[in-house]
Amino acid sequence: MLGSRRLVTLSLEGTWLRLVGVRGREVEYWADIPFDERLLHEGFIGDRQALGALIGETFRSRGLPRSRVVAALPGLKAVARLVTLPGPISDLEAAIAAEAQKVLPETLVDFNLYWQALDGRSSPHLRVFLLATPREAVLSLVETLRLAGIQPLALDLKPLALYRAIPVRDSIIANLESTSLDVVIVSNDLPVLLRTVFLGDGTAAPEFLRGRLTDELARTIRYYQDTNRANPLPAAAPVFLSGDDVSEAGLIATVEALTGHPVEPLRVPFSYPRNFPVERYLVNLGLALKSL
Repeated sequence: MLGSRRLVTLSLEGTWLRLVGVRGREVEYWADIPFDERLLHEGFIGDRQALGALIGETFRSRGLPRSRVVAALPGLKAVARLVTLPGPISDLEAAIAAEAQKVLPETLVDFNLYWQALDGRSSPHLRVFLLATPREAVLSLVETLRLAGIQPLALDLKPLALYRAIPVRDSIIANLESTSLDVVIVSNDLPVLLRTVFLGDGTAAPEFLRGRLTDELARTIRYYQDTNRANPLPAAAPVFLSGDDVSEAGLIATVEALTGHPVEPLRVPFSYPRNFPVERYLVNLGLALKSL
């Protein structure tokens, strides 16, 4: 049982509910809870009532505090962009809304828009990080947690949690699960490219999943390098792998051969027991950093 001031992080990964409890930057608890694949549909919550009941019973039976919970939002259909606006800007909110309309595939009505200015408003060139998440996905997660008796401290997009968990200036992070794959490219400490791929409902063969991982990693890195010739990733920028079954030597060798980047062990700013499978819970650790 965790004390009331501990933080619990929650992520839905394939057909698993993944939980990590931390006190400060020390991991104290972790668990994988299986659930019926029919509770999700195309990577999103499909049955709020049943999933909420499962989460609520898990917290009750394991004595987990419900008052300090951070949950992961899937990266599917989310859009993140690092844009540069000509300055100085008097009405920053209006300028950002206009730019968001250009980069979003659908109307803003369907998205929650978040942004963070990286430069002052008087700057001649104002860099802004834009993030748009599907509104229905956010509402569905919040309602599911409400049915579980949880009012979360925060929600965080899964790719951003991965970015937060690895404090490396230039890197590529890939998280492979049974139904999805996340790829994050970090340049100069900024998450400049976020990509999430839905791999299908249910459980696919490990060979298929590893093949998609290597293909998507190589494709994403090649796209970034081709579109950022003035500021490409350095050849020494490491790849970090997380998720299920990503430590196999053959997979690591294939990733290095196809991407031209070294695969390095995960470096996370937490202490944890020796038997804690950090690669399986990297998203959860990033979620914890959202509120520490």
